[in-house]
Formats: sequence, C-alpha cells, structure tokens
Amino acid sequence: MKVAPIAVACLGVLGTLFFGDARAYPIEMVSIFVVWGLLLWAMPRSQLSLPWLLFWACLLRMAMVWQEPSFSDDLYRYLWEGRAIGLGHNPYTEAPATFSILDGIRERVNHPAISAIYPPVAQLFFWLIGKISYSPIAWQSFTALCDIGIIFGLWKIIAPKDRDLLTLYALHPLAIIESASSAHIEFLSL
Repeated sequence: MKVAPIAVACLGVLGTLFFGDARAYPIEMVSIFVVWGLLLWAMPRSQLSLPWLLFWACLLRMAMVWQEPSFSDDLYRYLWEGRAIGLGHNPYTEAPATFSILDGIRERVNHPAISAIYPPVAQLFFWLIGKISYSPIAWQSFTALCDIGIIFGLWKIIAPKDRDLLTLYALHPLAIIESASSAHIEFLSL
C-alpha cells in the first residue's frame, strides 16, 4: 500500500485543525486546501482495499467533526429548524427571529429573519437528528457517516479501474470538510 496520498490527507487535516475556522484564516486555509487537493491529484493513488479506504476516510472525517463549521454556518439553521418542528412549530411560516428561545444554537442561525428554505425531507432529517442529539457534533457526525456511506456505495458500483478516482474523493479536502466540519446536507441527496 502506498502511503503518500494518506500522508498528504493527514497533513491537510492537521493543518486545518491547527488553523481552525476557515473564516478566521482564509488565506492559510485556502492555501492548505489547494496544496492538499493538488498533491492528491498529482501523486499516484494506490489501490487501497475497501477496509483501508473506509478506515482512512472515517479517521479524517472524525478528526474534522470536532471543528467549528469551516465555510458556512448552515449547520445551526438545520439544528434550529429541527428543534422548531419538535416544538410543534412550522419553520416555513415562523422565522427563527420570532422565537424568544435563546439556547446557543438559535443565536448562531444565519439570517434569522428568514423562514425555512430547505425541502420537507431535509426538515425530517433535521428533526430526527435533533431528537437524537441537539448538538452540532451530532449533525456533523451524521453527515460524515452519510459521506462514508457514499464512498462504500460507490466502491460497490464503479469499475475497479476507476477506484483511483474514488480514493481521490475519499481523501480530498472538500469532501472531508464539507461533510464533517460544515455538515452540509448535499450528502443526503447522493
């Protein structure tokens, strides 16, 4: 097993963990992501076995779950809208700013004067994850696991000759950051 792609991915995650929030260090973070992605693209990718690929993909994503969302704060809206549904409210007709409840999540919702824009199936997931745990880490863990599921599913359906591209995806910074740190719901749609 060649370790170069894994080493590059690990260094990228360590750099990301060192700087933390991408919005506080935009130049440094963009530099890390660009170098990380280019190195992964340029170097030969080994044919990792599925267990090893999933191990490294999980490890890198779990390292990012503990970080503040890097590129957007949509995560807090997901959590709040799930909570609003759980409290019997309609997030499509009631904006977060109309609630007097301040709980640490509600204060971090972006554009609190605007009601929900996410589709009903997404709202169902917001509510379900909120029932399990009303915390950013729960949602980040869920989206990271969805992304691991995507890697597993793609492994099963793509041709062995295309698995280098899957390795690139599994170890690429954007997939890791967007699924595990920023917890975007696009991973639900795949």
